[in-house]
Amino acid sequence: MVTVKDRLKIGDLYWKPGRRTKKPWFHQLGEFGVSFIHDQQPTEWQPVTHAPVFAFCDTGTTDIDWVDLTVGTADPIAFLLNEVWATFQPSDDFSDYDTQREQFEESIDRLIRELKGRCVPRTFTYRDLEAFLKQSEDVAQVTYSYPRGTFKKDGTLNSHRTNPCGISLHTSTGRSVKLSFY
Repeated sequence: MVTVKDRLKIGDLYWKPGRRTKKPWFHQLGEFGVSFIHDQQPTEWQPVTHAPVFAFCDTGTTDIDWVDLTVGTADPIAFLLNEVWATFQPSDDFSDYDTQREQFEESIDRLIRELKGRCVPRTFTYRDLEAFLKQSEDVAQVTYSYPRGTFKKDGTLNSHRTNPCGISLHTSTGRSVKLSFY
């Protein structure tokens, strides 16, 4: 019988992330190499050309901060909306799956807000807005914001761009908070 080892040369894949771009663990793409000698780094390195690239040692149950993660990407928000879910590992030792998933998602949203500033998901809920309310406030009104030039002076559409780019949260105390979408 012919085994994989008889047909293929098996090596270890190494990745050297580029310099840090954003906290907590975002870097430039960096370089990769393959070594065919056990526990020895490669002698040739190639640039990583497709993003994202990431590595993690620990998974997270309810909080992304528990994950030991290094990411090479130019778009941290896209990574946090998609690939970061590879690090989610629910546990039977904690609460039910839905609660763990919800808490993990909330921790990702918190990190996105740290990176981007005042923002909410495009499909926001009242719960997303609560982070921007003071203790004595409630939501009075939400209005959508559109890219400049979307409407003519008479209020009709000026272009085909009809998707809002954010919202303005108006509170019961008269405060207004502008929030972009992610």
